[in-house]
Amino acid sequence: MRAFGQDDFAATWLVPLLGLSISAAMFSAIIIGLTPDERWDQQRHNSQPVTRSGWPAVLGVIAALLLGGAVLMGTVAYTVQKIFEQQAQAVQNSERPMK
Repeated sequence: MRAFGQDDFAATWLVPLLGLSISAAMFSAIIIGLTPDERWDQQRHNSQPVTRSGWPAVLGVIAALLLGGAVLMGTVAYTVQKIFEQQAQAVQNSERPMK
């Protein structure tokens, strides 16, 4: 991790922020994909007839759920790992004898 620059202070905060942003975007995509066609057309296209979204919307929701879930699980795992590493480092530093 150190060779690629992913173990610095900025990455410790930016990686979870990116993961949460992607998860929030996928959650929004799921909400939009699950909006009933009538309600969507009423909000977006008042004067036009109702259009059916069909299978592309279903497949988009499935893809957003898979990607959002995977990113969120990875973000939680990365964050918990960093917390444990910081705690272990603090314990290790407190056990060193003072010179």
